[in-house]
Amino acid sequence: KETVKGVTYLKMGDKRVLVELPYIRMIATASILDVYNDSNWTDIQEVMWIPYVDGVQYKDTIITDSNGDSMEPTIKSGSIIVAQKVDP
Repeated sequence: KETVKGVTYLKMGDKRVLVELPYIRMIATASILDVYNDSNWTDIQEVMWIPYVDGVQYKDTIITDSNGDSMEPTIKSGSIIVAQKVDP
């Protein structure tokens, strides 16, 4: 394992293969961005490991679930979402 700037990576040899992200058990809707921007996620107890993609910055990234059809057809209800906080 390797932790850089608060993000933990699983390595095989010198190559990063997985990244550990906080899993927020909160059903995401189109308005999750308001909740995410106003919340403090320092007490997160669950994590998920996802494949590492070279060049992606994982700081301020979470995993959550979607619910409802307000984001379809782009995101289907029941999907797992990887979301990253960005400056407006």
